[in-house]
Amino acid sequence: MKAIGIFYFPAAILSFLIAPIIYAHGIWSGHFLDLRAREEYCGEGLPDEPPTSWSWIPLRHLCKWRDGSSTELVPPYVNPILAACLILTITFIVLAWKAKRSTAHSRAS
Repeated sequence: MKAIGIFYFPAAILSFLIAPIIYAHGIWSGHFLDLRAREEYCGEGLPDEPPTSWSWIPLRHLCKWRDGSSTELVPPYVNPILAACLILTITFIVLAWKAKRSTAHSRAS
């Protein structure tokens, strides 16, 4: 159990460090920081009012059109990977804590 236990904490750190990289990729590819005119990244057409909507969690940036359709600018894989990274981080932290606790109990016996 000890050999497996030393894997959990580095795995938690790795999954925790991957999450902000994926989040930054979603912000960049979703045109959150784009200073160009909306038409350049949403395309031409009759925009709705307001023409775009966004949220930080979950990461979403929509171009909305008058006919009721919308185009998502954030790639579809960003939010599932973020959720998986955060779930893995929590899981690995709990497993590392349990492994450390069981190691401490076995040494005390």
